[in-house]
Amino acid sequence: MTDNLLASGATRIVINLEQVNYVDSAGLGALIEIHRKTKAKGGGLKLCNLGPNLRRALEIARLLPIFETCPTETAAVASF
Repeated sequence: MTDNLLASGATRIVINLEQVNYVDSAGLGALIEIHRKTKAKGGGLKLCNLGPNLRRALEIARLLPIFETCPTETAAVASF
């Protein structure tokens, strides 16, 4: 999906993770890949509405510092 967004010229992407309660290594890998591709196009990726389980998974994997996170979707969009 993000490949389609990037191909259409979108460079500012917000991923709302409000409904995500669990993430495995494949999911973490997908987020890293989206981050890499977005940066390569000169854009930015923001994650919002991280629940405690997802935040903890990112912390354990030492990935939280590479992602910009926002408490809400509105805050993420406004931060661009």
